[in-house]
Amino acid sequence: MNQEKQQKIEEYLADEDKLFGDWYHSLGDPDFDPDIQPVGIIKPEEIKKRFEDWFQGNKKTLKNGICNDWHRLLKDDVVLHSMIALLAQTIETLHFQIPVHCVAVAAILLTKGYMERLCSDEQGK
Repeated sequence: MNQEKQQKIEEYLADEDKLFGDWYHSLGDPDFDPDIQPVGIIKPEEIKKRFEDWFQGNKKTLKNGICNDWHRLLKDDVVLHSMIALLAQTIETLHFQIPVHCVAVAAILLTKGYMERLCSDEQGK
């Protein structure tokens, strides 16, 4: 991967507000959904709280769908940006009530400690 692409990936992963904002906006269009507010209006802390609520509500689906893949990727020592891409593909196949931004979800789960919380009791089968 060239350095420019690597830098863009690192910048995206470092921008927590962008990650959570991308997930939030995948839930609906603020022009048509009264429950979705534009990112400039809703505070980042509220978006993170909503992600936590979404995570808790989808924990079983996520756990069943991605923990084995995550453990395999850890064993294979896959680099973070590749791990995000691979888990995003798996997340895309899961059935959620509302479609989500798969790359943002994978990045948040991997970089914000959610995978450890989700899969810590797994033995990496």
